[in-house]
Amino acid sequence: MTDSTPLLGGIKVLEIATYVFGPGCGAILSDFGADVIKVETPGRGDPLRHAHKSPPFMRLDFAYPWQQDNRNKRSLALDLKTAEGREILLKLVREADVLITNFPPNVLARLKIRFEDLAPENGRLIYGQVTGYGEQGDDVNTPGFDGNAYWARTGLMDAVRTMHGEPAMPAPAMGDHPSAMTLYAAVMTALYQRERTGKGSKISTSLMANGLWAASSALAGLLAGTRPYRRLNPAAPGSALINYYRTLDDRWISLIVLQEDKHWTNFLSAIERPDFATDPRFADIAARFKHAKELGAVLVEVFKTRPCAEWRERLREKKITF
Repeated sequence: MTDSTPLLGGIKVLEIATYVFGPGCGAILSDFGADVIKVETPGRGDPLRHAHKSPPFMRLDFAYPWQQDNRNKRSLALDLKTAEGREILLKLVREADVLITNFPPNVLARLKIRFEDLAPENGRLIYGQVTGYGEQGDDVNTPGFDGNAYWARTGLMDAVRTMHGEPAMPAPAMGDHPSAMTLYAAVMTALYQRERTGKGSKISTSLMANGLWAASSALAGLLAGTRPYRRLNPAAPGSALINYYRTLDDRWISLIVLQEDKHWTNFLSAIERPDFATDPRFADIAARFKHAKELGAVLVEVFKTRPCAEWRERLREKKITF
């Protein structure tokens, strides 16, 4: 292998998937040199082709969501309900290294393109299946977008809103793209396993599983016995140095200072408030937590005095995370 040889050169990927989760993985594989053939329904094709024309995507004549997640691919229209379409698909399966699909399990069963249906055609096939909610339970065949399965159902929608804020919808495909990276990792792991065993395998993940992983730091605490996650109240933070503040030019600075004792002196230098060093309310970390509401109120006024760019420069110079 030379530096000019793509990592996945010679790997053939068959993509029977729509929207972003599965196709996003296909796009990443193609970036590393895999030959990705996308199978679409005759006529309209993947609905993502038309997503740029309506919310939640920003409207534009150029189909930018489609290009982002389907770059480098070749496309083939097949009616998988017909004998002819199935035969063409099976020919592609026999030549493929990887298959990616996001069809619901009941559709896969009806079309006879489950792992157990296709493995006899190609014993080295890596079969990647993605779903909204997993392959068991009441929602096994429920369609799931990331705004539902990744964002709302996992509790992320509730956890990230402020104390008095309303739940917010995620940005388009915000959960799909990190989930696509998870599937990519699974594909690469399965390809490595095949190198050692010579055998293909089935890999699977879901939007809900990825959303739960994104929320797992808080969930681990709950499982260990902590109190439920406390929503941030900017006016009464648990720590004034883990909060966000409006700047003079109506922008925002998000502070995340986890080691307060280590960075407190530099922080005071950055905001030019050396008097806080001798204020008993802020003498140590325990005192600052106890008086976080008071400190936060002062910092609200401090950050209003300079534009965002100046704060960025000052905080960066003092190695304060923002």
